[in-house]
Amino acid sequence: MGLAAATAVALFALGVALSGALGPHFLAVVLIYAALSYAYCFGLKRIVIIDVMVLASGYALRAVGGAVAIQVDFSNWLLLCTSLLALFLGFCKRRQELTSLQEGAVAHRAVLARYTVSFLDQMIAVVTAATLISYIFYALSEEVAARLGTHRLGFTIPFVLYGIFRYFYLVHVRGEGGARARGAGRYPAPGQRAALRRGGRADPLLVPVGVSRYLLPEGAGDGDRHPE
Repeated sequence: MGLAAATAVALFALGVALSGALGPHFLAVVLIYAALSYAYCFGLKRIVIIDVMVLASGYALRAVGGAVAIQVDFSNWLLLCTSLLALFLGFCKRRQELTSLQEGAVAHRAVLARYTVSFLDQMIAVVTAATLISYIFYALSEEVAARLGTHRLGFTIPFVLYGIFRYFYLVHVRGEGGARARGAGRYPAPGQRAALRRGGRADPLLVPVGVSRYLLPEGAGDGDRHPE
């Protein structure tokens, strides 16, 4: 066994041990995530559509793992909004790779040989509609309003619309979908992590708030600083 393989095994064992310290449920999430990651690396990444769905599942598991780690209930809204948003970002990233790399796309990622721009546009349209509808139902839900103690969540809908439209602009006009998708998938800022505990349940409101940090126009926010 080479040094790299031995190091990987040792780090995996350490990660499992630390995960177990946070409880059996968190450990189960970590093991499922690890199994999914290995399955992706050794085969699923070459299967059209499944590759993006597996990546989206990984983001959903990360959200569930975070909720389990801080011991709050995670709602179906968290899974639904996170999964659909991850599918949206994943298909947009595949489209950006296909259009920007052109002849070199297949060498970069073999599964791109089975995608076309028109097919990806149709998939993105379906997922976009599902994402927006899910968030609108969430924002206007009486159950959510009672849990959060406010009926004003509907006012966030225009910001979510702008975030998605802005991402379309980045993908179709500026060809920046890949970099922004990586930024949107990062963990939320401290203030957003605090929002997880609102009402004792994991809140999907952090999803559009987190993504919006990476969709602002140039010059907005902290000077001229931009994520990768």
